[in-house]
Amino acid sequence: MSLKNCLVRSVAAGLALFVLGWIIYGFLLEPSGVAETPIMWAIVLGSLLSGALLTMVLGWKGASGAAEGAKSGGVVGLVMGLAGGFMQHGTMMAGPVLSEVFRDGIVALVMYGVAGAVVGILAARGGD
Repeated sequence: MSLKNCLVRSVAAGLALFVLGWIIYGFLLEPSGVAETPIMWAIVLGSLLSGALLTMVLGWKGASGAAEGAKSGGVVGLVMGLAGGFMQHGTMMAGPVLSEVFRDGIVALVMYGVAGAVVGILAARGGD
């Protein structure tokens, strides 16, 4: 995959993750343990880096197409969401309760599944 294609897919996946996170955590779910005033640059940067990681993993896997990207992205999201949640639960004094760990794992599955579909669609278009 060329550097240009990697950057385009990473930004597209990062944008999808940012928008979905804003909708899901900003409007649909009751926020817990969230800063009163979020640091937006950090959220944007984290979304872009997550999009880059997802793009690399799907590129290594050779995922192409929306369905394959969604399935693989969802698995990556579920594992990352649960791993991060359990680490926070075990190490932070005000970490998430177990129900939030599992909730966030499912949310990550959905978010990364959608972002993976975006990456898969762009990969299917070619340009490598």
